[in-house]
Amino acid sequence: YTITGTAYNGCGASGGSCGTRVIYLTVLTCNGAVNNSPCYGDILNLNAPGDSTGATYSWHGPGSGGPVVGTTQSVNITPAVYADSGMYYVIKTVAGTSTLDSTYVYIRPKPVLNLSTNAPLCIGMAATLTLSVTPVVAGETFAWSGPSGFTSALADPTRPGYNAADTGIYTLIASTTYGCKDTASIDATIVNPPGAPVISGQTQYCYGTTFVPFTVAGSNIKWYPTDTSTVGATTVAPTVNTFSPGTYTFFATQTLGCESPMDSITVIVYPPVTPNFTYVIHPGCVQDTVIFTNTSVGASSYSWNFGDGTPAVTTTDATHIFSTHAIQNVTLTATFAICSNSITEHPDTRHTVQAAFTPVLDTICTGQASTMVDASTATFQGGAGVLTSYLWDFGDGTNSTLPGTTPAPGHVYNQAGIYNVVLTVADLYGCTSTANANVYVVSLTIHSWLDTTLCLRQPLPLTNYVTVYPDLGDLTNFTYSWTDPTANLNSDTAHIPYFTGYGTYSFTETAGLTGTDFGACPVSQTMVIHSVLGKPLSHVTANATILYGGSIQLNADSEVYYWWKPNDGSLNDPNINDPIATPGTTTLYTVYGMDQYGCVDSQFVLIRVDSDMHECIPSGFTPNGDGLNDVFRPVGITFQNIVDFRVFNRWGQQVFYTNSPEKGWDGTFNGVPQDMGVYFYNITVARPGGMGENIIYKGDVTLIR
Repeated sequence: YTITGTAYNGCGASGGSCGTRVIYLTVLTCNGAVNNSPCYGDILNLNAPGDSTGATYSWHGPGSGGPVVGTTQSVNITPAVYADSGMYYVIKTVAGTSTLDSTYVYIRPKPVLNLSTNAPLCIGMAATLTLSVTPVVAGETFAWSGPSGFTSALADPTRPGYNAADTGIYTLIASTTYGCKDTASIDATIVNPPGAPVISGQTQYCYGTTFVPFTVAGSNIKWYPTDTSTVGATTVAPTVNTFSPGTYTFFATQTLGCESPMDSITVIVYPPVTPNFTYVIHPGCVQDTVIFTNTSVGASSYSWNFGDGTPAVTTTDATHIFSTHAIQNVTLTATFAICSNSITEHPDTRHTVQAAFTPVLDTICTGQASTMVDASTATFQGGAGVLTSYLWDFGDGTNSTLPGTTPAPGHVYNQAGIYNVVLTVADLYGCTSTANANVYVVSLTIHSWLDTTLCLRQPLPLTNYVTVYPDLGDLTNFTYSWTDPTANLNSDTAHIPYFTGYGTYSFTETAGLTGTDFGACPVSQTMVIHSVLGKPLSHVTANATILYGGSIQLNADSEVYYWWKPNDGSLNDPNINDPIATPGTTTLYTVYGMDQYGCVDSQFVLIRVDSDMHECIPSGFTPNGDGLNDVFRPVGITFQNIVDFRVFNRWGQQVFYTNSPEKGWDGTFNGVPQDMGVYFYNITVARPGGMGENIIYKGDVTLIR
């Protein structure tokens, strides 16, 4: 018999807990041992049915060696546990007679209820509440109950549209196939959902660039492939293959008690941009035009940088004029969205024409030819170019046009002068270049004495001047040759030889240029020289000595013209033969005389000035007013100067001072007559003329009254 009873503890409309207990009753026979084989945690009942009058009992187990568990006819063990399973024995003794009986006990398992839920769920998310129990054993039955009348016989029921009214305690009663039951409860709640996480990262990539991982501000991040995904969440942030162009969008939530709404990030990987271009060069003399054709792939805009400082242009194709002939650096930048790629090519616009030549001889005589050696060149893109024509202008009104070969024309000049030869060359493109050089066509002229009578008192330089037209400056070198006669010359090849001798002579000079391969351009001239011996000065004043301040008359004869030096003002007339000299110091005079042939003679006259003067210092004076010897001063002062004149008394006190030669000491000091006695003087006298030396006098003088 099985009896089920329910115990109520405030259970009902007001809530509270309810418990159900199943009791198994066995109707015993009069003899034997029985048990109720309870569920785990219930009461294990051991019983020895039959008459118990006068009987004693001893229960032990489980197992034959088990302990004594009771001494009454019926024994209860609570709560029953799995270790209580096994064979139990009872010994019944009546009137000294014992009987043994046994019964096997099964402790039946109760359901194991580990409840779980996906709560707390987020408010306003219209989520589904999921209830779960583990483990689930085959044959178990379930009875769920919860708020708002919720019931379910499922092991893991759900409640769609979960909201605040559905929160509270959810209770499960589970039963095994043996009728063992257990109950458990779990609280399901709701919370405010957190904000969506903030996903940040680079959203645009050029083909093949390095992917930068996303950063997410949030907790417990889950990633979803779409905004409607409910499965497939992962905590690993996705990456993008930048070698696969396309648009990629990723979604993420964060969980703080419940799962947040999604945030998303979209990444664009652009296809590769491949720049490329071709060009055609159209050479020009001053500028070169280059036409560029764009062959780029995958770009939507372009920028051309021509490398010559001009602004960039943003056209698809381009035409550019280069002002320099050089290897250019042209860069095309192709762009699609944020992605750019560049390529640089080097159009070679080098093509030059350079005129150049040198005269074989740049200095020639009149009537000679000068040959021009061409050195002109033309280039194209680093190689040899082609010259098509030469135009020569020889600077004298004539010119010559020659084909594009290497010419070496010669030209004869019949007039002296400087001729600027100009060469103009042209290349295949009509570009020209000009070079020029001077050709000097010279003639020489000699300028010298012609039929001259002159005085000769020493070797005479035969001065001459050779002029060249045009003037060659420092580049002019000459050779000289003198003939007839050469015995009176110190050299017959010098520019200016020295001539000695008296009489009439005829000389021929020939001069010519040197250092050339075209001739000397010689020129000659003859000069006739009649040389005479000049007259010497006579009756020249002899050296003399005069007193300072005195004068002397100088004299010289035998010439036509006279002049005296130095002309320092000491002569009354320096241009006569007999001037009067009044020198202040000893002076050396030079007299020059010239005769009718221009011959000059000179002599010296030394006039010494005697500036030796004799001063006298009195040894006493009598300042008594009688007009005789009343003042003390030096005697014999004429041209001298008094530099310093001092008088001291015997105590060293200065009683008089002057530097005037007209003054002297009158025997007073500050207007007071001084006592008779000895006084001391210190006098410095400067003498003029001569050496101009100073004389110092020291001594004593006696004042007498």
